[in-house]
Amino acid sequence: DPAQATQNVSIPSAGRTSIAWWGTVHDVDSVDMTFIAQGGEYQDSIRVGNGAIPVLAYTSPQTFSTSGVLDQAVDRLEVVSIPRSVPKSSRQGELSIELSPSLAGVIGSALDVLEHYPYECTEQTVSRFLPNLETYLAFNEMRQKSPELEARLERTLEQGVNLLATRQAVDGGWAWWQGGESDPTISTYVLFGLLRAQEAGFLVNQEKLQKATEYLLATLSTPYMLSEGWQLDRLAFEHYVLALAGAGNLAGAQEVYAVRDNLDPWAKAYLALALERLSPGSAQAETLISDLATAAIRSATGAHWEGTHPGYQNMQSTIATSAVVLYALADAQPKSPLVSEATRYLAAHRLDSGAWDSTYSTAWTIMALAQVMRKTGDIHGNFSYSALLNGSPFASGESNTQNGFSPVTGKLPLENLYWDDPNALIIRRSAGLGNLYYRANLKVYRPVETISALDQGIHFERAYYPSGDNPKRPSSPIDAADKGEKVNVHLSLTLPQDAYYLVLEDYIPAGAEILDIRLKTSQLGSIPEVTSSAIGELYKKGWGWWYFDDPMIYDDHITWTLDYLPAGSYEIIYSLVTLQAGEFRVLPARAWEFYFPEVQGISAGEIFTIEEK
Repeated sequence: DPAQATQNVSIPSAGRTSIAWWGTVHDVDSVDMTFIAQGGEYQDSIRVGNGAIPVLAYTSPQTFSTSGVLDQAVDRLEVVSIPRSVPKSSRQGELSIELSPSLAGVIGSALDVLEHYPYECTEQTVSRFLPNLETYLAFNEMRQKSPELEARLERTLEQGVNLLATRQAVDGGWAWWQGGESDPTISTYVLFGLLRAQEAGFLVNQEKLQKATEYLLATLSTPYMLSEGWQLDRLAFEHYVLALAGAGNLAGAQEVYAVRDNLDPWAKAYLALALERLSPGSAQAETLISDLATAAIRSATGAHWEGTHPGYQNMQSTIATSAVVLYALADAQPKSPLVSEATRYLAAHRLDSGAWDSTYSTAWTIMALAQVMRKTGDIHGNFSYSALLNGSPFASGESNTQNGFSPVTGKLPLENLYWDDPNALIIRRSAGLGNLYYRANLKVYRPVETISALDQGIHFERAYYPSGDNPKRPSSPIDAADKGEKVNVHLSLTLPQDAYYLVLEDYIPAGAEILDIRLKTSQLGSIPEVTSSAIGELYKKGWGWWYFDDPMIYDDHITWTLDYLPAGSYEIIYSLVTLQAGEFRVLPARAWEFYFPEVQGISAGEIFTIEEK
């Protein structure tokens, strides 16, 4: 109400008064508000938040994607239809396209995702700088310059190496998150990243490398000591990294080779690299590469590899497996047709973000593509390309050596598409050398309160209760509370199978704040509890608390991480303090396996109301 923009109040000496303005937030990126106070001859003003305040739309995006590779002059038609499930009243969304005239453009988009990924686990720390490093080395070998790549490498490498130095455990290893137990797979990956940095000429603390090498040697097994396939796979990776560290054992690697029929493809790839490193020209390495070529699964989208052992403990999905195999194949047989087929498969299976199914998969895919780029020279081209939507120009560009890291992009609001009829998206490229990599995403948004719960191997529910209730016997859930009231949030988690590298995340109503009892400035509250319905007795922190890392508390959400959680039912309880009156959309809570995000559980979206007393 414009008439309420100015309010007159009387403030007593040494007193205070609360003044509120009610308004409607429109669909904009941000708002920039200035408040002015005037009393007599005195005046002061302030910009809220020191500038623009972001406006977050609490909606759920749903993305439909397609992608492909064009290696010759052709027009490819992609039909874009808006799903019938999207109501015409909801026109929020867009169609976007990305056209990359070389692998460098594909890599550049994924490197952006890794640098700004919102978590700081040990694997993510390595995955932030290692693919940058491998791409930088490939560019140097091809005598290409990219100031953007060099600046990003300088940022991520310095931050990553310093952070890894502080997180190294006394035994020389690393945990997935700081404070946990050292994990052989995570530690092997860290040592691999640090060794690659050292090989590239960057300064790495030798004492840290030595301690990490000693940790791997101390925990190294022989094949005859292991009973599970995933353990043998892990052993192959360890032998490869120890070979890079100068502590390899040819006899030990050959023992793993003797049981190669029990290895998954990614482990065979590592073992081939290890044997070639320990014994250049190794016939055993050639045999493994030949086995990998035979095991390739070919389809219309290219070639890939799948494992037979559960990859949960080793972070290996189909994408990560295919990337590691491609990394080895591109090094050993760069002219093999499988190299281009596997490249096409990986390029075609990007997510709408431009990355792949996990940070680990993304890192290895970038490293594999950088290896392909280095061996095949897929960075130069001399063709033109464009995209047309319903006959009108959408995006276009020219391939040259200067724009490798800068794909051409285009966006169009959903309201500009045909709603009831198909839309014709044509991807076009002219004749010439090189490949055109494209992807198109149709993104639509649904109001958060219409989102239903989802159970894909994990059941996850959220409910709000008054804070005075007994946690063992809470009353009925609530969807409203008075301003200034404390509310308990109950997250119920059910796992039908053991879970590895699990993340739990819950977003809160925008008018509330998470009560952090670790801060002396916070209102005193009860200790958040983790309970198991299978174990009726509650301990100080609840049964099973030892599986959970300390919660990470943000302005708008709270996150827990777990290296491992056995099958069963669990309940996590934490507290909110309601601060601002209003009707707030609440994003769903989500639980998922970090390296297999398709294994997930999502609660329903909802509306929570905070009322004035």
